[in-house]
This record gives sequence, structure tokens and C-alpha cells, in this order.
Amino acid sequence: MPSAPVPCIVVIRPTSAADPCLLRGPSGALFPRLLAALGRVPGIGPVFVSAPASTPQAMRGQLAEAGLDVVYSAEEFPQHRIRALMAEKGLAQALALTSYSYLLDAGEIAELRRLHGTDGDITCTEDGLALDQLVLVSRRGIDALVADNPTGPVIPPYFHEYAQKGSRNLVLRQLAQPHGRARRFLCELLLDPARGLLPVDDLRAHFEDTPPGRWLSRESHDRLLLRLAGASGFEELGRALERVDETFRLFVAKQVRFMRRLKPLAVPGAHFLELGFGASLLSSLCLLDTFGRGTAVEPFLLNPEHPRYSLDLFRCLSRHYPRTLPYAAGNGGAVPEKRLDVRPCTVDQAGLGPGSLDFCFSHVVFEHVKPVEEVSRELHRLLKPGGVMIHEIGLMDHTKNSNNIEFEFLRHSRQEWLARDETTNLWRVNDFVELWSGLGFDVDVLERHVRVVPPTSLHPSWSGYAEQDLYCYKALVRAVRR
Repeated sequence: MPSAPVPCIVVIRPTSAADPCLLRGPSGALFPRLLAALGRVPGIGPVFVSAPASTPQAMRGQLAEAGLDVVYSAEEFPQHRIRALMAEKGLAQALALTSYSYLLDAGEIAELRRLHGTDGDITCTEDGLALDQLVLVSRRGIDALVADNPTGPVIPPYFHEYAQKGSRNLVLRQLAQPHGRARRFLCELLLDPARGLLPVDDLRAHFEDTPPGRWLSRESHDRLLLRLAGASGFEELGRALERVDETFRLFVAKQVRFMRRLKPLAVPGAHFLELGFGASLLSSLCLLDTFGRGTAVEPFLLNPEHPRYSLDLFRCLSRHYPRTLPYAAGNGGAVPEKRLDVRPCTVDQAGLGPGSLDFCFSHVVFEHVKPVEEVSRELHRLLKPGGVMIHEIGLMDHTKNSNNIEFEFLRHSRQEWLARDETTNLWRVNDFVELWSGLGFDVDVLERHVRVVPPTSLHPSWSGYAEQDLYCYKALVRAVRR
């Protein structure tokens, strides 16, 4: 006897017209049509779209205009909303998706159902992203997620990860995908970080040019990914990733996406410095097509093999997946890495002369620097007059789940925080601007990302800060040496 159809619950939380569920093509809104195609897949029951009741009326109007029939829930967090809807509808299990679920595959849905069986609690596709991740959850599984995470959001792509950390005895399974790691890495490299999707124009064109009957086809989606990467297959990348763990891979992908934003701001010159390359040299390697030479410093290199891994990955991407990198191979020379001096030391130990740099940059490094003033003075010494430094600074709480933007560390004064020897320095964006301006830089904040999420109690020492500084969780700051 065939098993009962599995309903689908799509959790959304739109805050602007740029939300993925409101993406439109020439033929109208895409997401409702994609969900309609999903509802026609054999074995899939009704498709429910869930949003919090706090969704503003103007946004509700846009969702209705797009053709989305939304169930508004008194619950805010995704896992709570899914549990409430499953209880209300009497659902034993549900396929849990988000508004980013554009690259789904009907065949994988059927395989996931078979793997989940009648005893599974949380079954997901392995190596997936929000774009293509499938998550099947039982009532017992969602109850456990809510019980273990009562005060913070957990979105479906992280259900399996959170369940592994929990204390419940759940049945957890993962469905392996051919070329799964390579496919995921390509998606990570190609993502538009502002939207959390593949480049929107390409995604629109993909669905407009593909017959609706092929919208839930892995083969169709893979053709899109390979075309965007300028590649013919996943095999070369799969081999390059064999020695690389997930943390390293994610780090590299973030570096590449950052460099897409940084390179248009970097005026070509003779010599650049990367302050704190972390685990990977990809950022510096991508600048060697526009600078004569570079120096990359990192005093806390955890794995001495990482620079070699990143070089191998750079060679693979630049040769076989050239559109994934912000790098013009013809301008970089045959062996660009010979022009990169890698130093496992602090910047003051690198032996660089005064006025020797045209450009300096870092990516989520300065929030970890404890002697901020000393390092800033050294950079002022090294940059020539008119030299530029650009730093992206991560200013949210690093002690908790990095998937959520929180500021619980603002319960402490900066002095208390430093005494705890935490990984961040608690400087706010206006503190950096004030310091660098005083040292002789012309400073402007190019990007300021703010989300007001107050801590449970705010230490009195922060009372003089404006909200746009206090709750800025990420900033891109440029400073030009006078």
C-alpha cells in the first residue's frame, strides 16, 4: 500500500520586496509557481506557507499580490511555527522548506521519503544549502527542536545540525548526493550575499527559459550552476575538495564573495597587504591580477597545510571554474603565487618599510585584534600618503550561534570583556572611525549593517552610543592616509 502524501511547510519571514519569495520574472511571481509545481510532485501533499503574525500589513499585501496563500502564526520562530501548523493540521511529518528553496529536485524528494521511512525523525539531504536542502521532520523531531531551542530561531537547513547537538534520542538520517560537496561549494561561491540566492537575473532567466515540468530537476539546475561557473563538470572540483573540511570550504567561499565587493574599491598599485589571512590565501591570490606583489600575514595559523590547500583550490578554480573568481587569469601571470609573500607573523614582525604599501585590507579580522591602537599606528606607518585600507569588521556576538545576530556581549563593559579573554575586542564601528581619524586617515563607512537586537541587559558604559553604532553587526570601513 502506497504511503500517505507528505505535506510541505514553507517558513518565510519577508522584511522587504527583495525577499526571495517575492522574486518576479517577466511572467509574474516565480515562487508561487514553483510551489504549485512542488504540489504536483507524486507523494507531496498540500503545501502550506507560514509567516509570523508580526508581518506588517504592507508586506502581507505584497504576498497576497504575488499569489501566496499565507498562514499567519502567533509564533515567531520557524521551528515553533512548523510545530504549531503540524499540530493544527494533524500532520505526522512534513517537508520543511524556506523562501530560498529554489533548486529542488523531485527525484531527491522521493529518495528522501524512502530513507526517512516510518521511524525517521529528521532526514535531510547531505551537503545542501538553503537553495536545495530538503528536510523531512516528524512530530517527535519538531517537538525536540522546540524543546531544545525555545528562545531562538532554527531554520530548516539547520534542523539536522541542531538535533545532533541536542540531548534527545532522535533518529537522524542524511541522503548523500552525487557531487554534493562540489555542487554546494559552487553555490557558496556564486551566491549573491545580499540576497542569499544565485545572481537574481540568472535565476530569473533559468526559470523563464525552463519548461515548468523541469523546474524540479537536478539536471536542469546543474546546467545552470556549471554555466555560471564557466565549467563543464563537477569532477575536478570534487577532487580538489577531498582534503578540505567544511570549515575551510566555508571560509574560502566567504573570502571569494568578499573579494567581489572589495576589488572594485581597490585601486591597482605596486604592493598590497592582507592583514590576517586566516586559513586561506584566496583573497590575496585574487588581487595578484591588479597589484605587482602582495604580502599576507597571519600570526595564528592553525594548520600549516592550509596555505597549500588554498593554493591548490585557487589553481583548480581559476583553470576549470574561472567565472567563480574575481580574478583575470591573463593579467596574473603564469605563476602569480610567486609574487605573494606569506608571513606567519604579526604585521609589525613582517619587516615592511615605512610607506611601502599602496593598499591594505582585512576580512572580519579587526574585531579580534586586541592591541587595536598599536596595529592601527603600524598600518599608518606602512601606507604611503594616499594609500588606502579597507576593512570589513564583524561586530556581532561571536560567542553564540553564528547563524543568529546577537549582542549579548554588551551586557559587559569593554574592560570586563577583555578580562574574560574572549575572542573579540568589543569595539564598535564608531570607535574605529574615531581612532583612525585621529591617527591621520580620512575615514568613511562604506557599508553599515544594523539590526537592533538588545541584550538581556545593557551595561551602563554603552549608554552614550547611538543605536546605529551599538547594533551595527557588520561594517565595511575605508580609511585613506593623509
